[in-house]
Amino acid sequence: MQKELKALSLLLTYPEKEILSAIPEIQTAFDQSEKISSEDKKKIKKFLSYLSNTDLPTIQKTYVETFDIGRAASLNLFEHFLGDSRDRGASMTSLKSLYKEHGLKLQTNEMPDYLPVVLEFLSGLEWVDAVTWLESAAPHITKIDTALQKVRSPWNPVTSTLLHIAGAQPVMAQSSNEDLLPTVEADSFDSPVIFGESKDPVTQGIHFLKKQQ
Repeated sequence: MQKELKALSLLLTYPEKEILSAIPEIQTAFDQSEKISSEDKKKIKKFLSYLSNTDLPTIQKTYVETFDIGRAASLNLFEHFLGDSRDRGASMTSLKSLYKEHGLKLQTNEMPDYLPVVLEFLSGLEWVDAVTWLESAAPHITKIDTALQKVRSPWNPVTSTLLHIAGAQPVMAQSSNEDLLPTVEADSFDSPVIFGESKDPVTQGIHFLKKQQ
């Protein structure tokens, strides 16, 4: 189990009392990690302090305003390039099958492309394989990270840490509240994004992220 990815998954999940009670364990996981930079550890520690010193209803309200209103910071990765197209359903099915083949049983109402679920899956892989998948997902995580920067979100250290793990650099953004307003169409990419393209961590090389034609 890659504890760092498991912890980052929890920190991006809708905040509940149980998650806040696990903050000491989460902090320990990062303190003991040799895979997270000291700078990211400091930022994560500051975020954990925010969670510890803010009342739960306020945290939950901020979370919903950040991730559930509009698409700019949506934690559903396919949202950023497939939108509501029919291809999204096929991609969801492929991803769900992939999880099942590797022993991950989804016990949540969230979609398979929900970033915390993806991280839960990656936490069960070898580190090098998990990083390979994160590298492929980096363009989508960058979209989320940039949106969080613009509103100075307390969750920004989580996505920036994920990008650093993937060997990517966050894209600096100007501060604005307009970017979390609802949008009509998903963003498009110039080339396909395939999890596990450079290496084949799951031995099948399933292309469940496809370019929207």
